Amino acid sequence: MGSNLKERPVIHVTAALLIHNGKVFAAKRSSGRHLAGYWEFPGGKIEANETASECLERELAEELNLSTEIGSFFMKTTHDYGDKKVVLHVYQIASFMGELQLVDHDEYRWLSLTDCTPLKWAPADIPIVNRLATIL
Repeated sequence: MGSNLKERPVIHVTAALLIHNGKVFAAKRSSGRHLAGYWEFPGGKIEANETASECLERELAEELNLSTEIGSFFMKTTHDYGDKKVVLHVYQIASFMGELQLVDHDEYRWLSLTDCTPLKWAPADIPIVNRLATIL
């Protein structure tokens, strides 16, 4: 007898740790988008034939108008949103330049470790916030 359970998609996405003067960059998702109003580390979905680093460079250019050099791998997190499972590949950004412009976000902040705690984070990003104490 076959199962009626639908196979949920597994989506691989990237996230960037942009750190400047001991603070980390975070952005709040725009209204009308999945997880609107939640804070996240910017990044996006890895496309076919694209590495995580290539994805992150592309996404930061598209979403924030930043030119970046991707640094070291920081961590990987997984979160089950019910309809899909997200695997988040997190990298530190070695350098960035450009005039910051928000495309997919309503607001951004440079946060100290204590500033991170009270914000409403996207569930997949919470383990990143918890681990930031090791580098901030």
